[in-house]
Amino acid sequence: MSQLVRILSGPTYQADMLKEELDRRGIPSVVRSAPPLSAYPSAYSGSMYAEVLVDEAVLAVNREDIEECLLLVGEGAEGES
Repeated sequence: MSQLVRILSGPTYQADMLKEELDRRGIPSVVRSAPPLSAYPSAYSGSMYAEVLVDEAVLAVNREDIEECLLLVGEGAEGES
């Protein structure tokens, strides 16, 4: 069974830009809120940060395209985590 791999963790606008570029290339991905501030009850819990995940099998097949998309949104490849 494959699992999801984080390819970006950053501001929500950057995650959305990456998702759009991946979609344009036909690479399925998931964006979810990352909880750096929401982990603290007194902090603002808006979704200011997000992460983009892809299936590890998709990453293996599309690594070059994914790395190119990361460069387009201003991030180098984060690698598997």
